[in-house]
Amino acid sequence: MSDFFEKIYLSGLGTISITKEKAERIVNELISRGKLEKSKKKETIDGLMKKGKDIKKNLEKLTETKVKRMLDRMELATKSDVKSLKKRIAVLEKKLSKKK
Repeated sequence: MSDFFEKIYLSGLGTISITKEKAERIVNELISRGKLEKSKKKETIDGLMKKGKDIKKNLEKLTETKVKRMLDRMELATKSDVKSLKKRIAVLEKKLSKKK
């Protein structure tokens, strides 16, 4: 069945997400062409929905990893870096105000 899902996606389903309606249209088309038994309809739709969610999740992780690597290479300050610097500045300002 895994090979079946790969063929569906490679044939233009899309790799990010799939709506239930789109999955139903595809499965109905496969049934009408005799490529899928009607008794497998629900199982196939559920499988397509799960596969779509898995692919979307993996793509999000990959994108996050790639963006993080790019930002690391650019040596930009992160949110936690800025937060840490703000705390240090506050401590230094407090010390300076005590000396005056």
